Amino acid sequence: RPGRVRLLGFGLIAAGAGGIVASAGGGEWAGHAVFLACGLAWAAATVRLRQSGLTALDATALTCVYSLAYVPLYLLSGASRLGGAAWGELAVQAVYQGVLASAVALLAFNRAVALIGARAPGFTALVPVLATLAGVVVLGEVPGALEVAAVAAVAAGVLLSAVGGTRISRTV
Repeated sequence: RPGRVRLLGFGLIAAGAGGIVASAGGGEWAGHAVFLACGLAWAAATVRLRQSGLTALDATALTCVYSLAYVPLYLLSGASRLGGAAWGELAVQAVYQGVLASAVALLAFNRAVALIGARAPGFTALVPVLATLAGVVVLGEVPGALEVAAVAAVAAGVLLSAVGGTRISRTV
């Protein structure tokens, strides 16, 4: 069971996530809300992975195989625009997204879950923090006060949820 410090960390993550959604202007809130829902689903899947007893490789293989079942449905739906893309571009995207971003990243994440344990779901909350920082550095975006506070709350929450219940030794 999580202790008080970890629960405080989870609360800060939730408050920060809510602040990120609330900071969105116009129709962006819906996109942020969908990201929030995806984050909750990802956290639930991470916890379930720990309970399943599957190895990182087994979980990755199952995910990739089941994901392939979606491809024919997508192609038959008429939503695909793959027919208009150059073969070279399709090959690059197949390797990058199909192998690196999907299989390799998922395998690495699943292995991290196996190594880190119960604290792993909290680390996924760092995604909006890192995305905000990347937006500042790469795109020159300037977050508003509510966004800065929300991102700070998430970062503090991740820290507390990661160290809560563990002793931190002090060296002099």
